[in-house]
Amino acid sequence: MGGLRPILRLALRDAVLHRSRTALMLATIALPIAVALIALSGATPQVTSRDRALASIPDGTQAVISATTVGGPIRQLPEAIPPMPRLTDATPATPEAIAAALPKGTALHEWWNSPPLIATTALDIAPGQQRPAETGVVVGELDAAALTTMSLREADAETLDLLLPSLTEGTAPQATEDVVLTVAAARTAGVGIGDEIQVIAPPDTGWRSTDGRVAAVVENAVRGYRVSGIVEGEDVQAWALPAWIAPAIGADQAGVDRHFLATGPTPITWAQVQELNRHGVGTISRGPLEDYPPADQLYPVPIDPQRALLSAMMLGATVMGMAALLIVLVTPTLTVGAERMRRALGLVVAIGARPRDAGAVFLLQGAVLGMIGSLLGLLVALAALPLLRHLAAEVSYTGMGPVPWWGAVGLLFAGTALAVLASVPPARRVATADPVDALADRRPTVSDAPWRSRLITGIGVLLVTGGGVLALLASIAPASIALLVLLVGLLVLGLGTVIVVPTLIHLVGRVLGAAPGATMTRAAARDATRHLGRTAPAVIAVLACTASVALLTTVVGSRQSSELAAATSMITPGRAMIGMQTPISEEVDRAIIGSVLAELEADGLIRAHAPVYSMRDPGTWLEAAPAPGRACGTDEGPSFRSATEPGAPLECVPWDDAYHPGLSFPTWLGNQVTVLEPEAMRATGIPGAERAAQVLADGGVIVSDATRVGEDGLVDLRMIDGDDMAGTGRPLGARAGMFLRGFEPTVALSPQTAEELGLDVRYVGEIVEPTHPLDGVASADFSDAALEITTVVWPATRPEPGVLGFVSYGRLPAQGAVVLVLLTALAIAATVLSVTLGRRETEADLATMQAVGASRGQVRRYGMTQALIVLAAGIPAGLAVGALVAVAMVGAMRRSDMFGPMPAVASLPVALGAGLLALTALTLISTLVLARPPRDLATRRRE
Repeated sequence: MGGLRPILRLALRDAVLHRSRTALMLATIALPIAVALIALSGATPQVTSRDRALASIPDGTQAVISATTVGGPIRQLPEAIPPMPRLTDATPATPEAIAAALPKGTALHEWWNSPPLIATTALDIAPGQQRPAETGVVVGELDAAALTTMSLREADAETLDLLLPSLTEGTAPQATEDVVLTVAAARTAGVGIGDEIQVIAPPDTGWRSTDGRVAAVVENAVRGYRVSGIVEGEDVQAWALPAWIAPAIGADQAGVDRHFLATGPTPITWAQVQELNRHGVGTISRGPLEDYPPADQLYPVPIDPQRALLSAMMLGATVMGMAALLIVLVTPTLTVGAERMRRALGLVVAIGARPRDAGAVFLLQGAVLGMIGSLLGLLVALAALPLLRHLAAEVSYTGMGPVPWWGAVGLLFAGTALAVLASVPPARRVATADPVDALADRRPTVSDAPWRSRLITGIGVLLVTGGGVLALLASIAPASIALLVLLVGLLVLGLGTVIVVPTLIHLVGRVLGAAPGATMTRAAARDATRHLGRTAPAVIAVLACTASVALLTTVVGSRQSSELAAATSMITPGRAMIGMQTPISEEVDRAIIGSVLAELEADGLIRAHAPVYSMRDPGTWLEAAPAPGRACGTDEGPSFRSATEPGAPLECVPWDDAYHPGLSFPTWLGNQVTVLEPEAMRATGIPGAERAAQVLADGGVIVSDATRVGEDGLVDLRMIDGDDMAGTGRPLGARAGMFLRGFEPTVALSPQTAEELGLDVRYVGEIVEPTHPLDGVASADFSDAALEITTVVWPATRPEPGVLGFVSYGRLPAQGAVVLVLLTALAIAATVLSVTLGRRETEADLATMQAVGASRGQVRRYGMTQALIVLAAGIPAGLAVGALVAVAMVGAMRRSDMFGPMPAVASLPVALGAGLLALTALTLISTLVLARPPRDLATRRRE
């Protein structure tokens, strides 16, 4: 330890003496560590699923139990019961059957859930009064703003005492006319203690919730309440004694789940939970959540090994890439320090110190500064996290969670270790330096044999070529090894690129040095090529960041293009739809949606809208039969390519893998048969909508599956009834048809054609054309504006890409845009760091140039040229490498068939151009400021 003390003092003395260089190094280490810790917080949920499950179990109870109507055994995790379809004729387990599997002394307390209800204060119904009512008649004359959605839970007084959150005012229900609301429900309904409120059960739509057919049991009824209390909570929720929902379910229990709270002295074990699962009963129990069962006792979960391998590869590549960038950014600082201390360290060796002790100076300096920089990064992140968490809570559901202690400790050690690794090259150079050359301030002689540099360059070129070819082969390799081939190819490509960087710098320097009459340019080019220890890491960083930007914009562009090609919708990106969250009747739905749209139009948010209809009975639908010779067998369907590319060969795949257009229109009514006027078709904005509108006007039909249109352009239609198990249907004849790619309905036709075919249709909502196309933020604003009027409507949007081409959902910026900014900032930091370090090292040369007549502008151009060399060597090479890697990665992703069809390579040119323009402009501006020669330049001397 005594021998290390003087070395450590020398290392710290050098760091303090050159404060600006030390500050740059500390900032270079601290910023990535801070970003990593913030990212770790963002990846950590505020509340884990186990914590959330525990919070759902009321105090004083052991478990929340749901007797489902799935009609058989279920499988669950201790913290969650998975959603499963309910059977309308299944009967849930009885309390007696559930109690038989529970510990002795356990009591069950039942409570009942309502379907989504409509609440208002505008009806003349006394508290406690209840009557059947045609919902459309009841609310038909009400203003949309007077309606809101709400859910109701009923239980006896003892169970309510367990269920209710903390009261903020008032009392729990004392009589059947009393109701307790959450703060959010009271605010939304505009009521307080003692006010009256009416709750309406809308008609059943036929859709089944996770409670089964409860909507059918209580439909078309209305009940009045008086608000007796308000409790904490941001859900629009109400609680009452069992006087409405409970009796209705009790009289018609089949197909409706039952819910219980379990109380008692003994926890319910995981084995008992699994025993209940065998009877179709799901249980969230405090016992297994607090003492989580081992993995071998959980139900097996299928894992896709290929997807798991890809996730591990991407995580590993990201970690290694960030570590390499940090090393690349820190190394120049220590290299410059080694150059500055050559004479001092040569003197230390000359008076008897061991050469390795001289090298240890930089290893210790790297370790100490790495630890200090990492600590600074952690402190910066911890100071910024409260504000970031507050901002994230405003725009994100998940928010930002706590920082795990192991994450902070790991980053502290990682930053220190990477700084030590970065100090190895300069330490080795110092340890192997000739002390005589160092004392004489002579640079070590380097072999300038042409064959040596040509050999190294040749090896690098071979590695680049081989790695690129290997990466491209991933697109034709077997799917099982495509990603592994890609990874090996990328590693070889990266190694070769690093090897050829010095050659790139020499080539750029030679080109700039050949400029006629540019003395300062030639001098700067010579300095950059002579000090590769400072220039090469900066070029590598710029190259890597540029390649990452090219890769990011190409892969994201390809993914977005793939998703756009594979997605089906009723609207093109940038437009909106609106339906009913709680449908009431055709006339009332049209009136409510119309009033909301009128208010949005008055606010300048929309400029046009058009109605959409669907089948009144969702169990009966119109089907387009497969064209002759285009039918698949039983339990099969056409592939994505067969269904979306007219003229493509028919390829039949298992039904689960076949093309299914989906159903995203915001409604609980109808089915995938859509009826709309030609003008509504034009309002969708989907490419080809104009021609499709003309087909509708001429009495034809639009289909979303190309295999349904015959070679003669006709589509055979048939009517399918829900009781027709064979699916043969009743023929309705052939109509002129058109395949419209990306359009969601399986069959679309005009109201006139629907009437000719005898279809019974119903109004379901509107297609909306906003005043301006909606991106992520505008989509959130549109939805909020509609729901602020009334929550009974259901707005839905399809955001268009932002200015840079990235698609964001909600108010958070797109992840791709955030990564683009970070990569551009890293490249700017690398270049500016190189120029700043070089400026201090060349002050003696600059002083000489100024002494012999060089102007301050010429001296400034010296620094600008150094920055240009870094950019000119790094950006083109980075673009080439990034494009090659992107093409290979998209090919491998297409080959693995894990990310959709990925039909072609697409890029985001605006994002790529913006990133490169920002990199070039900000680097040159920063360099222009930093390269200003100090006024006392002529008096400065080399140490």
